[in-house]
Amino acid sequence: RTSQNRTWANNGMMGLWRSACFNTLVSGDKLAYTYGRHTKNFNVSGFATKIKNAGEFIAGDGMNEMRNWYDTKVSREQAVDLFTKTLAKRTDNVTKKEVGNKVMLSNLMKIFDEENRHLSGRGNYEGYGKQSEGTMWTAYQAATYWSTHVEGYSAGGNRKQAKAYNARPMREEKVRKMLNSREWKGLVAA
Repeated sequence: RTSQNRTWANNGMMGLWRSACFNTLVSGDKLAYTYGRHTKNFNVSGFATKIKNAGEFIAGDGMNEMRNWYDTKVSREQAVDLFTKTLAKRTDNVTKKEVGNKVMLSNLMKIFDEENRHLSGRGNYEGYGKQSEGTMWTAYQAATYWSTHVEGYSAGGNRKQAKAYNARPMREEKVRKMLNSREWKGLVAA
């Protein structure tokens, strides 16, 4: 997707299905996504590589792996442990120990709870945070939502220019590392 008058950024996505309406709301399962302003470096070969990898994932064992994530139960405690040791991990400057970033962990767990409410709960008819268990799928959805939704706000609450073009790739790389981590693989074995 692109626009001739530079009001939209270059967008490309690949998934199992995609639906977009005129106000640009998009739904579907995105397995590959790339984004860049017209005036920035939109990497066509990089996007083509993402498309190729997503296609190979769908054609290979990837779909079975994702179905397994959908069915594998994960408690809130397991999700907190996963995110603390992967995405929200930071080194404390005083103790020099690895600890969880509480703000990031709180955001990830809020998304995890929302995903659980809509996947296995009663959706909007259910109060927030009622589910005590999710799945690997909802943990994956929380991680990928966090990695692609980069916004920034000033102290007064006004939206400021977020450096999404920097933050998004760094977050996506953290998610890739999480999916290859001992903690993630331990959820499959549990």
